[in-house]
This record gives sequence, structure tokens and C-alpha cells, in this order.
Amino acid sequence: MASTSTDAPAHTDADHDEHAHGDGIYVKIAVVLGLLTAMEVTTYTHEDAWGDFAVPAILILMTIKFILVVMFFMHLKDDPKILATIFTFGLGLAVAVYAMTLMASQFFA
Repeated sequence: MASTSTDAPAHTDADHDEHAHGDGIYVKIAVVLGLLTAMEVTTYTHEDAWGDFAVPAILILMTIKFILVVMFFMHLKDDPKILATIFTFGLGLAVAVYAMTLMASQFFA
């Protein structure tokens, strides 16, 4: 019969505290994300007020929200810098592909 004991050290709560932030920071980030989302919604509900700046505004707001979620909720700001570089490259690539798709469909014409 196999033994249920392992030679691995016990897993403690302290192991999870390495990247932990207080609850307050998550509440603040949630409020900021909510406000940014409200601004994005106004680009649709008040199209005439945003005019030609609506699409660039949405791209800027999307980028800010992406960075906040990745940095705090995915704990990227506590991880090695190479991971931040990879995520930044991915964001840049996504924005570039989206912009090229809009240009190819003559969205800006």
C-alpha cells in the first residue's frame, strides 16, 4: 500500500502573502475600472459629444484598463520584468491588429 506522506515541506499561508495586497487597493482599482467603463459607455450614449475622438478614446481607456487588470489582479507588477514585457508586446500587437482591421475596412474614411 502506498504511503500518503510526502517529503515536501508543508504549504503555509505565508507562501501566498508574497504577492498579496491589502483589500483596499483592490477596491480602489475596482472603482477606477468602473469609472473607466462608464466613460467607455458614454462614447456610445453621447456619440455626438465624443465625435471623431470616440475610437481613440476607447483604445486609450481599453489600454489603461488592461494594464490595471494585468498589474494588480494578475499580480504582474510583482513578477519578473520579462513577463511585463511579454504582456506589453501582446497589448501593442492587439492594438496594432485592431487598428489595421479598422483601416482595412475603411472605418476611418
